[in-house]
Amino acid sequence: MRAVELEAWAAKNLPPGAGPSVAKAADEIRFQAEFRERVLPEIEAFAKARLAPTYDRMWGFLNT
Repeated sequence: MRAVELEAWAAKNLPPGAGPSVAKAADEIRFQAEFRERVLPEIEAFAKARLAPTYDRMWGFLNT
């Protein structure tokens, strides 16, 4: 996970005072990763359900 990489890099390369900013950035990375894992499958399912009939109607003849 990129957040872990950031935290490890920051521990080696940044002064201790950067800790709160690093923690905030790592939290944002984790949130966005979790959001993608949770929401993208839902969006994909929605799009397939909504667009598949239209796609098949418009372009299905290409598959025959």
